[in-house]
Amino acid sequence: MGQESTRSPRRRRLRRRVLAAVLGLGVAVAGLIAAGPGPAAAQEPAAGGSARSGGPEGGGLGGDHGSGGRGRPADDVPVPTVTGPVAGDPWTASPPVDWEEAGYTQEEFFLAGTARAYLNDGEWGDDGRWNARLNPDATAPYVTRALVRRPTDPTDFNGTVVVEWVNVSAGLDVEVDWVFTRDELLRRGYAWVGVSAQAVGVDFLRGQPRYAQLAHPGDAFSYDIYSQAARALTDPPDSGPRPLGDLTDDVERLLADGESQSAGRLVTYVNAVHPQVRVFDGFLVHSASRAAPLSQPGPPGSPPTPSIPGGDVPTPVARFRTDRREPVLLFNTETDVVPRADGAPSGLHEQPDGRNLRIWR
Repeated sequence: MGQESTRSPRRRRLRRRVLAAVLGLGVAVAGLIAAGPGPAAAQEPAAGGSARSGGPEGGGLGGDHGSGGRGRPADDVPVPTVTGPVAGDPWTASPPVDWEEAGYTQEEFFLAGTARAYLNDGEWGDDGRWNARLNPDATAPYVTRALVRRPTDPTDFNGTVVVEWVNVSAGLDVEVDWVFTRDELLRRGYAWVGVSAQAVGVDFLRGQPRYAQLAHPGDAFSYDIYSQAARALTDPPDSGPRPLGDLTDDVERLLADGESQSAGRLVTYVNAVHPQVRVFDGFLVHSASRAAPLSQPGPPGSPPTPSIPGGDVPTPVARFRTDRREPVLLFNTETDVVPRADGAPSGLHEQPDGRNLRIWR
C-alpha cells in the first residue's frame, strides 16, 4: 500500500500534464489553421532551392496561390483512383462518435495508384534544406484507404481540412491527433481525413476481409502516397467519387498533421518533399524528436529503393528548413524534449521560432 501511495501523486501529476498538453494542442491547431499562410508568409524569402530543380536559385518554394491561399500542387503529383464510399463500418482505433448528433458524416474511401519513391540529392546538413529527387528506378502500385469525417451540412464547414498521417507505432492504424483534437474539430467545423500512408498500418488492415484489396509497396513510397491522397481530396477526377463530397469546392486550406512516428516523417516531408509538391498549406508536427529516412528498403520483391547515403538523416541535430512560406507548428511535451540517449540535444527543440515556425515545448 505504501508503494501505491507513493506512485499516485506522480500519476496525478502526469495525468494533469497530459490533459494540459491535449488542451494546448487543440488551441494550437486552431491558431495555426486560422492564421493560414497569411501576409507574413507571402513575404518569406525563398532562399533555398528550386522546387523543381533542387538548385540554389530557382525560388520555387513560392508558387502560385489560388483563392484561400492554397499553393498550386506540382502537375506531376498523380491523382489516385478513388473508390467509395465503402459500404459498412470502417475499422478505427478511436472512441465511437454519434455522427448524426455531431452533425458529421464518416465515410471511407480506397485510393489506388502508382507511387514514386524519393532519393536525397546531395549531402543533407543539419539546417533542414534537404534536396530530393524522384528515384527513376522505383515506382510501384498501391491501394490504401482514407477515412473522412466532415460536416454533413456544407454551411458548417470552416474551409480547413486536417489530413492526419495515421500513426502505426503500435503495429496498427491509430488516429492519435483525432483523439486529442476531436472536440475542437467537431465544434468548429473542420473536416478531418486520416491517411494510411505506411506499410505497417495497411498490412494490419489486410487481415480483415474488408481490406483484402489493400497493398503497400513499402515506406519509401509513403511520402508520395500521402501527397497523392491530398490531391484526391482537392482535385478528384470529375467522373469519380469525391471524398469530401459537397465540401470539395469550398476547401481553402489543407493542414498536414502527424504525431510521434508520423511526426518524424512529416519533418522529412517538410524539408525534402514539400518544396517539390506543395500540396499542403501548413503543418502540425506533434511530438517529433527527429526526422525519418526518406528512402528505405521495402519488403522482399519490392522495387529497389537505395537508402540515403550514410544510412539516415543527420543526427542528433536536424532542423526545419526556414525558406518555406507555409507555417509549421512543432508541438512537444516535456518527455519529447529530453536529451537523447547519448546526451546530445535534439536540434528540433533548440531551433528558434521564425516568421513561419512556432515551437511549443
